[in-house]
Amino acid sequence: MKRILCFDYDAVIHRSSATAQKRSIICTHVPTGDEYTFKTRTEFYGHHKKKAGGWLAEQKGLLLEDFEIHDVVTPEPLENALRTVKVTINGILEKFDCDDYYGYVGGSENFRLDIATLQPYKGNRTADKPVHHAACKDYVLANHNARVANGRESDDCLVSDAYSAMKEKRPWLGVIAEKDYKGCEGDWYDYTKKDMKKVRGFGKLWRGPDGIDGYGRMFKYYQVCSSDDSDNYWAHCFSDKENGPVTAYNALKDCKNDTEAFLAMKEHFMYLYPEPKIITNFRGDSFEIDWFYVMNEMFQLAHLQRWKDDRIDLSKAFKGLGIEV
Repeated sequence: MKRILCFDYDAVIHRSSATAQKRSIICTHVPTGDEYTFKTRTEFYGHHKKKAGGWLAEQKGLLLEDFEIHDVVTPEPLENALRTVKVTINGILEKFDCDDYYGYVGGSENFRLDIATLQPYKGNRTADKPVHHAACKDYVLANHNARVANGRESDDCLVSDAYSAMKEKRPWLGVIAEKDYKGCEGDWYDYTKKDMKKVRGFGKLWRGPDGIDGYGRMFKYYQVCSSDDSDNYWAHCFSDKENGPVTAYNALKDCKNDTEAFLAMKEHFMYLYPEPKIITNFRGDSFEIDWFYVMNEMFQLAHLQRWKDDRIDLSKAFKGLGIEV
């Protein structure tokens, strides 16, 4: 039986449309009216948090607050973006000698938008989508066996299909371009890195020259204990303690099974939230949270569904491992 390929088309669409345009910024010095053009904000003022580097740090007497920044997008012809989509898909099909394929594009609604109570899910994505994004999506829908993921994300649909394929012992490969799949069982091909991964079981974590990496449930546990800048959820969002990737890694690195991992995660969140506290969230609602509340929300946001409406009952998971909550 020949292998079936399933594409995360959202990744293909975004990358293809983004490469068909050039971004820059125009920085206007309000007191004088002088304009300066830069490729990125980093080139202008350095790191996005400190804003104390780049070109601006080399100038005497110029202050960031005296500048107005305007984004400029210069698109290439639509044909360039559509060609990139087509070449990307066909190139992968040729690599695996496959003509049986399909994929998913994002649709309407997303249950994570409703269950996120601490921070807005993906609420930090303020930039406009690439100019040709919609046209590339229409092209994929019309020509490449695309299915629409409604109520959940394309990622969830791929993970569900991977789970079904493993249960039924069908040859199946997910074509992806992001880290979240490392925490999900399945056969994955990251086409941006030309990297094949067969993810199964508990897995492991390691610290390498490029940061923290891993696979299996351990990688998912790491995501729960750390943060996801892209999707905008942070284990320490209302904590007074520091919590970076290394802190989360150190909390989990010696775990050899799920029981040890859940004990480590409990200890980690109790370190971040030693006492219950009243918080006010992004909607203006005030309520009490504790270590379990935050851990539970991080788990629900990080978990990709093995079947539709798949949820992790964290209390039940702790109880099943013999751990008190």
